[in-house]
Amino acid sequence: MVSRRRVLVTAGGVLGLLVLAGVGAILVFGLSRDLRAKAQLRERDLELRALYAKDPFPSTNNLSGERKNLKDLEVELGRLLEAMSHGQVEPEEQSPERFISQFHETRRRLERLAAANGVTLTPKDDFAFGFDRHMAGNPPAHPDVRRLTQQLLIVEALCNELYAARITVLRGIGREEFEQSLNGDEAGGDAARPVARSARRRGAEVATVMNVKNPDAGLIPDKALYGTWRFTMEFTAKEMALIDVLNRLARCDTFAAVTRVEVQGDPRVLTAVVDQAGRGEKTGGKQPSPAATTVAEPAGQRLLAGLDTLLTVRMSVDVYQFRKATAAGVAAKAKTAAGG
Repeated sequence: MVSRRRVLVTAGGVLGLLVLAGVGAILVFGLSRDLRAKAQLRERDLELRALYAKDPFPSTNNLSGERKNLKDLEVELGRLLEAMSHGQVEPEEQSPERFISQFHETRRRLERLAAANGVTLTPKDDFAFGFDRHMAGNPPAHPDVRRLTQQLLIVEALCNELYAARITVLRGIGREEFEQSLNGDEAGGDAARPVARSARRRGAEVATVMNVKNPDAGLIPDKALYGTWRFTMEFTAKEMALIDVLNRLARCDTFAAVTRVEVQGDPRVLTAVVDQAGRGEKTGGKQPSPAATTVAEPAGQRLLAGLDTLLTVRMSVDVYQFRKATAAGVAAKAKTAAGG
């Protein structure tokens, strides 16, 4: 009886020791893993601190290379702007009274040149080339003079191209009006005032009004390389003259782009075709042939084209105004040219 109890106590003690040994082994393993994790955390923390402590800027060699690349880009941009702005009309500083004088001188010169090239201005006695507001001689606001002078010189250049192409009739020139008097914020007494025009005599031809309002005309927006002037020209010309106009605008000194062309057959030609097809005496009392009847369509339904056909053209042209090259770009270009 005593021996059996001793065996049970011994077995219980051995089992307890085994349990304690297992628990101790688990604790030792967990502690070891915790120590390894802490060691890895400290190692990663040291790596992160080392990254934060590094100098984030590139090396001196890289900085020198990037500065050189920037200068090269400035030189190329300067060359591009110089090439694109070649021949463009730059603003001129002058007084409002001098502008009015220049406008009338230019107007008379364009009228004489039109007559010399066989171009009819419609209306002949009151053709303002888009500057109707200044026909009465009222000086514009002084801040507007620079851009008005630009517009006047551009209009003169466009008219020269039209005349050289031998158009038949110039009906109107439209420009973008930006004058301060349009917005009621004219500066002082030298601002442009609305022009009171006398009534036209009965039967006189009226100029085609094509001007639009745009206070930002010709201005170059911030961080942009160019601005634009929009002009509209309405004229009558033969087909070859129209083609010549397009070719001349494509190669003129100012950077001009034709954005829209509307072409219609001249109503006078259409009327002549209708009369010839419909009058019996013109056909010897015979009925017109089916071909002649087909030709005699109302104006607007058919476009007449041909070397000798008069076409009424309405053309929109954008003239680009490019930003001048920066001083840094010009200096870098000069240095590069001197070194090369």
